[in-house]
Amino acid sequence: FGAGVARADVAQQVAQFRVNAFYDISGASTISSTLRVIGAKGYFYVDDRYWSYLSSAQQDQFMAALQTVSQQFDTAIYPASVALWGSEANPGVDGDPHVVILLQRVISGSGGYFETIHNYSKERAPDGNAREMIFINAESVLAGSAKTFIAHEFQHLISFNQRELLQNAEDDVWLNEARSEYNITIAGFSIPFEASTLQRRQQAFVRAPSDSLTDWPNTSADYSIASVFVHYFAGRFGNPALAST
Repeated sequence: FGAGVARADVAQQVAQFRVNAFYDISGASTISSTLRVIGAKGYFYVDDRYWSYLSSAQQDQFMAALQTVSQQFDTAIYPASVALWGSEANPGVDGDPHVVILLQRVISGSGGYFETIHNYSKERAPDGNAREMIFINAESVLAGSAKTFIAHEFQHLISFNQRELLQNAEDDVWLNEARSEYNITIAGFSIPFEASTLQRRQQAFVRAPSDSLTDWPNTSADYSIASVFVHYFAGRFGNPALAST
């Protein structure tokens, strides 16, 4: 499909997606996945390797949890994110207003990732998927943390449209990551504070308060200082000032 060509995926549709081999649990660069849940705003594809790994009872549990995640994306993550930052490219390169959320088997310690290459047409980026999409750790669905990872990665998808596509401008990594950390709070997932991602970031910051904000070797300490800073900034200057970035 080319840019602007209307399309719609259907339940149980099987798709081959290019993925980042560094994050993939088997180092794969292409995986097969099946569309398990269709929400108002998202298509939730599940890595077939992960699905076959689950027992029948676990598959039932997974589907119930994924339905909840889809509802959270529709009613909390998507509207709150777009209200603050602006929209992702919609209907975008694939001509479909749904965001593709691929639940992938990834390496330990990874919650998910976003790659700009997949948001261009096949003519411009033949190695991409030509979809507005994000990649999320499949195990996070049953663990209950998928919503926070989706909120984080979805902000990157929005920033790609608002900054790179519309303004032909790129962010420093730390600033883009800081917005994604704040997007978890915007979606309502920092309340209650106890056991939240924000609490974990605060605790990690206390352990390493001298970590650089602007250097980004992509460690836990980097996310912690970015999270603490962006919450301070928003509290001091307000959400509109943050959104203006």
